[in-house]
Amino acid sequence: RLADYFDSEALEDAFFLDALKDNHYQVIFTKKRRILSPHRQALKPIVYTKDGKTEWNEVEFDIFDRIGAGDAFSAGTIYGYFKEGGSKELALQYGIANSVLAQTIFGDQAEFSEEDLKAFLATKGCGEVSR
Repeated sequence: RLADYFDSEALEDAFFLDALKDNHYQVIFTKKRRILSPHRQALKPIVYTKDGKTEWNEVEFDIFDRIGAGDAFSAGTIYGYFKEGGSKELALQYGIANSVLAQTIFGDQAEFSEEDLKAFLATKGCGEVSR
């Protein structure tokens, strides 16, 4: 976990903001994980741009299997970003929804529909997962 290498959130922010500048990136998406217990965790999606840092709501959830969570976050983020022509907010929402849902199933192949992601977001992660 990248945050383990930093003494403070400010250093972590500086790292990503420098990466944007030094590598000519336009956007960097990431997430922070808080481990509340072995079976309960929280994720907060973050986007860095030349204008700074934007966070979306942290989502707490019961975890079943963490394998594939990062891949699911990346896939959801990419989908959301390009779906609305570069919407960073939608990218964060779809990324976190896909990642959380992926951790509620066994294995690393999450096959959720856009309707599944929208249902998760509509309940802010508090509703029952239906498959």
